[in-house]
Amino acid sequence: MTWDNISFEDQTLTVDKNMIQVQAGFEIGTPKTQAGYRTIAIDEILINDLRVHRKRQMENKVRHGKYYYDSNFVCTKENGETVTPNSIKWSSSQVKKKLGINFNFHSLRHTHATMLLEDGVKPKIVQERLGHLRISTTMDKYVHVTKKMKNEAVDIFAQRLKRNMHN
Repeated sequence: MTWDNISFEDQTLTVDKNMIQVQAGFEIGTPKTQAGYRTIAIDEILINDLRVHRKRQMENKVRHGKYYYDSNFVCTKENGETVTPNSIKWSSSQVKKKLGINFNFHSLRHTHATMLLEDGVKPKIVQERLGHLRISTTMDKYVHVTKKMKNEAVDIFAQRLKRNMHN
């Protein structure tokens, strides 16, 4: 992700590229499908965090001077080096060890989708946020039906039956 993918004014993030780990480092690629190209809304908290992060990057650039690796990437190390997929995997493994929770970085995507659906976000919106071409991909591969969702379905159906009986 590069800074030109973030609109502070519109509070959006545009996905139009991805980073792929290769033997000699990384390459910038494109989303797998047309649906992968997307612009999603982000909240004020993330916008503020990104502003603080960008300011910190500028300060680091001054601090490191000619030794700063200058790029337009959002995720960089203190010296400006790009955070690669391998470094994210390594950081995730360290968090996994400390917390004692078995997860990988990609499981955060699953959690995001499940939480949105649990809280009533329409599946079509979740599909668009994740950049899936088909809604079946979202529903079949990324979202696990939770106990909360099952109970809510029973409650919604029961309320519907009660309304129909009183009409």
